[in-house]
Amino acid sequence: MTKILHIAYLHRKDDIRIVQKECMSLVRGGYKVYYTTADLAENGQTPEAIHYIPLKGKNDSMLVNYIVNRELKEEYCRIIEKVKPQIVHIHEYGISYLVKLIKKRYPGIRVIYDVHENNAYENYEMDLERYGKLLAGAVARLRGYKEHEACSCADAVITATPHLRKILTKYCKRIITVHNYPIIKAEREDKTDKKGKKVCYAGGLTEGRGISRLVAISPDIDGEVHLAGPVSDSYLQYLRQSYKKEEGKSWFYRGYLNREEILQLYAECSVGVCLLKKSINWISSLPIKLFEYMEAGLPVVVSDFPVWRKIVEDAGCGYCVDENDSQAICEAINKLLADTESARIMGENGRKAVIRKYNWKKEERKLLQIYKELV
Repeated sequence: MTKILHIAYLHRKDDIRIVQKECMSLVRGGYKVYYTTADLAENGQTPEAIHYIPLKGKNDSMLVNYIVNRELKEEYCRIIEKVKPQIVHIHEYGISYLVKLIKKRYPGIRVIYDVHENNAYENYEMDLERYGKLLAGAVARLRGYKEHEACSCADAVITATPHLRKILTKYCKRIITVHNYPIIKAEREDKTDKKGKKVCYAGGLTEGRGISRLVAISPDIDGEVHLAGPVSDSYLQYLRQSYKKEEGKSWFYRGYLNREEILQLYAECSVGVCLLKKSINWISSLPIKLFEYMEAGLPVVVSDFPVWRKIVEDAGCGYCVDENDSQAICEAINKLLADTESARIMGENGRKAVIRKYNWKKEERKLLQIYKELV
């Protein structure tokens, strides 16, 4: 049986894209699958069908990928030598140096590099504010160089979006896009009558994801705003201090929810929102939460990015708004909360689009095909 080793560092033990989708698809495809990550928060559990190996090494350096932590590097090598995989599948820009290392130290192993986002421009806007255009541009070029080097050494590159594939296609001959579309659940029970006037955002809670604005306008929304997901202590404290009077009345933090709890949240809510701020990295992204809302039958209110607008308008599943326009956001949300029939139809349209097009089953075939070519 062909052995596959998926390698990460910051991702969870039960990460949705890596574990629930890619690894489980490979298990169903007849491969013996191993997975290693540090998962410093010790969240969740890896399914029993996947052989989980805890990563004991740690990298405290801010300059990951440039100043390589020897202990961490040797820990990865120890795991590779223990598993003896035919294919290693690497996730995360911060450990992309492993692509070149593995090809040099273990020439018989095929390597896949999985690009989840535009790593060269991660935090570019933040760097721009802090350091100015010259230094921010230099950092982006350096990150791009390391990304291109990894792609050039890999036997295959997988990207999460067509935009990333377009950027990286000249660096690797075998490159495909495997979208991070949701796994379709069984036919859902119609709980329209049980839904409350609740609006939800599920995902990482940060300023850049529009959370402060959403909380600030929550008193003007004709319902409750429910937030769920990982958040830094400092940012949560900021929200609670700045909007103390509104917490527990117009906005609620539900904590970090597991998969079943997230689905329960969606079942309770009437609208899903995703109001990310414009950035080089996000404007061409395909956020999984958009498709999860659609799969759950929720109408959406999302940032008016061209890629997102096409998806939402083609499906007829919600509204696109200027993520900086508080009035437009409120009007779109309140319109859906008030017109329950239109909201129901939009929710149904979104789910139909996922069943027809935006689902993991279709992406699974592409993943298995690339593995077939490498074995």
